Amino acid sequence: MIAISGLAFADYLLTLAPVCGPRPELIVKLCAVAMIVTLMVINCKSNDVAAPVQVICTILKILALLVIVFGGIIRMAQGWTAELRQGFDNSTKESVNIALAFYSINYSYAGWSNVFTIFEEVKNPKRNLLACSGVGILVVTVLYIMANISFLTVLSRKEMMTSSAVAVDWADVVLGSASITMLLAIAVSTFGAAASSLFTGSRIIFAAGRDNVMPEWLSFLHVNNLSPVPAILFTGILAIIFVIPGGIGNIINFLMFPMNILDFLSTTVLFVFRKTKPNAPRIIKVPLLVPCLVLAYTLFLLVTPLVLNPRMEFLYATCFVVAGVLFYVPFIHCGFRINRLDGAVAKLQLLLQVSPATYSKLQ
Repeated sequence: MIAISGLAFADYLLTLAPVCGPRPELIVKLCAVAMIVTLMVINCKSNDVAAPVQVICTILKILALLVIVFGGIIRMAQGWTAELRQGFDNSTKESVNIALAFYSINYSYAGWSNVFTIFEEVKNPKRNLLACSGVGILVVTVLYIMANISFLTVLSRKEMMTSSAVAVDWADVVLGSASITMLLAIAVSTFGAAASSLFTGSRIIFAAGRDNVMPEWLSFLHVNNLSPVPAILFTGILAIIFVIPGGIGNIINFLMFPMNILDFLSTTVLFVFRKTKPNAPRIIKVPLLVPCLVLAYTLFLLVTPLVLNPRMEFLYATCFVVAGVLFYVPFIHCGFRINRLDGAVAKLQLLLQVSPATYSKLQ
């Protein structure tokens, strides 16, 4: 997710410098890497610095979407509805294309899941998380749908599919010389999306290290500001590695496939826990119909592309997951240790000024 947002940020930001001519791929990737490194520094500094950045970026993102929505409403009032009247004419009905389309849709709406990864850092999580996820999903859905309708009042479907920056093309027509403000807002939006993904993704790595699912040093906290510095650096470095090889479309297909595997397994575990731990404390509990629908949906997204249109990205993603299992079994599950690494971990603690975190599980 961070790599995708980084590449999108670089694309939009470099659009501000047309004097440079066609953008070399290397320049785009270097700009994306620079953004990721900047976010790593901000998040390592402290939560008090990272949180306001996300708030500001979110506000600017909503304002940009509202401009697009109201611009589309005005265009429709003026009669620019020819493209909208065509509806879904000539749309594909092949299940594999529908599944691949949902990969991009899942990425666009994936922000809702970030809320629950910071469960431990939220006050009154039962009330706040449910309200945040419910209201957030509703607001985002309405804004995204209305924004796409607005795009269709300006651009044809073919133009939208071939455009590298749909919102910029829309702004050039509707806002004219003021379109640069939209460009800046979208760049800030992608920056905020990457900031959110790094903030929440590093917390997952931190919790995995704390619960002995990943190496323990990933759960170390900075001695002064209590930021999970090793987890942040680990997450950021992984994002940089993903930036190097390919474009946004390939990364989405690569990432969404293992994420669907994770969603499928996580949902399956819910049924197992309902059976084996019926009286365990549950702060949030949903009707079983919800995980049943999620299970069917993720199974469709996993099986359909793999059977009907296998791609190299899926093979690489599968190998990536298997490699994780091969690492987990000997070093985590079986407890195999390389004693020489203890010295390296000690040096890492001194370099990053981190130490093991104290933790008491929820009773």
